Amino acid sequence: MKRIMVLMLALIMLAGLTVGCNTTTNTPDAGQTSMTGQSQNEPELSGAKDTLIVGISSEPTSLNPVETSLVYNDAVLRLIYDNLIRLDDEMNYVPHLAESYEAISDTEWKFVLRESIRFSDGTPLTSEDVKASIEACNASAALSSFAAWLDEVRIEDDRTFVIVTKTPSSRILLDLAQYSYIAPKKLLDDTEYRFNEKPIGSGPYTLVEWKLGDRLIFKANEDYFLKEDKAKIPNLIWRIMPEGIARTIAIQEGEVDFLYDVQASDLPKLKDDQNIEVFSTPYSSPFYLCFNLKRPGMDNLYVRKAIAAAINRDNAVLLATNGYATPIISCAASGLLGSSDDGAEAYNVEKAKEYMAMSGLPEDQRTFTVLTKEEPFKIALESIQSDLLEIGVTLKIDMLDTATYTARGADGDSDMITGKSGVADILVYANSAFRTGAFVNFNFLADDYVDDLIDKGSQILDSAKREAIIKELVTYCNENCFRTGIYQLSTTRAYNVKLKGFETNIVSLDRYNKLYWAE
Repeated sequence: MKRIMVLMLALIMLAGLTVGCNTTTNTPDAGQTSMTGQSQNEPELSGAKDTLIVGISSEPTSLNPVETSLVYNDAVLRLIYDNLIRLDDEMNYVPHLAESYEAISDTEWKFVLRESIRFSDGTPLTSEDVKASIEACNASAALSSFAAWLDEVRIEDDRTFVIVTKTPSSRILLDLAQYSYIAPKKLLDDTEYRFNEKPIGSGPYTLVEWKLGDRLIFKANEDYFLKEDKAKIPNLIWRIMPEGIARTIAIQEGEVDFLYDVQASDLPKLKDDQNIEVFSTPYSSPFYLCFNLKRPGMDNLYVRKAIAAAINRDNAVLLATNGYATPIISCAASGLLGSSDDGAEAYNVEKAKEYMAMSGLPEDQRTFTVLTKEEPFKIALESIQSDLLEIGVTLKIDMLDTATYTARGADGDSDMITGKSGVADILVYANSAFRTGAFVNFNFLADDYVDDLIDKGSQILDSAKREAIIKELVTYCNENCFRTGIYQLSTTRAYNVKLKGFETNIVSLDRYNKLYWAE
């Protein structure tokens, strides 16, 4: 269980706005490790009409589509693999690999694949591959919650199949659109297959080479099954650039064309640069403070409420994001079905002091440790650190590397931990974050009432009834202050003004195949 939690801890920590601190970039030397072992003629010039260079802060950990659900992995996986359906920029479900789909009963969904879809190795994509992919997702230690509804996949022919759910499921379409990547059955069945060296999917791009620690190189899939979605830029380079200032300098000097991660403090200068377009839109992720209920002090409701009420979120947002985020007090993102501030603690120092007095916690036991791994969150925590001194609480901030951070978080080796979770459905978030034993339940919460609400809401298809249940759940979690919101993240991208056609949505599903160079 510890290993599962370690692998999955970063799920809610790795989306949205990320900042590094180095000031230089490195080019690979003669000994640079490659994941392919093959020599390639790599396009190097940014701005070339046939090349797009993207700067991103974190390297993917795996190209196996059923190994992990880290956000930076997904950003790359969506280049290589496809889903049966997808979410468009207005969050509508639209057919993708599937030509059509329909609910034929409360627990049965019939899908028909498009004709003549092929994987990048030339083999046909059939119902057998879909069945194997969904079953592999269901069996994955990291992804099982995203296919927990699965009973069986009943194949009718090479293009037609029926997905049968255990009970009526309100989340099956979201899971199929976000997490169920379709890969060849023969590779999923091969436990020794090295996806990092030669991932095979049906996506708009294929991997050419992975230079560890430096870049991933892709080329357009010339045989992509959707003509209108075929990649418009033939070559794509995914540069790994952990340092925020280095990414900013790189795009200003034309070394990269597109920034996946934009350093908040550099947004004003990028917006003033006539050669750069800055795009920003709300992202369905709360940045929150999560309380470890197993730790002394954190098991006291009034201590948690005192901390939540003492936080000046406006200051935290200003310092951490240069004002490019929205303060929130709820445990869940705003703007989603059932989201609510009911029961949450707003900024009120006097009330916070009252809560701390009610807690009965001795003054010599009011020092707590919080874990984080991203620079904006560290800056926000430094603001919160000052706030908490007003109520006699000392906050120690541990800024950690990813490996240490994930290990300590999985072990519950801290009083608090920062987190974020970019999902478009609060029940999906709650199922992973608040359910007893869930893989990102970093509160170590075990509450039958919470579990029952999640189960009930997940089986109701009626939107109004489902909204009422979600609001009840969010209000209960707010009242018990399991987590307190700090601010809601934004999807912020910066790119060369000559790039056109960028598309994304509230869950940051960017579509790089739609980008093109204007004349």
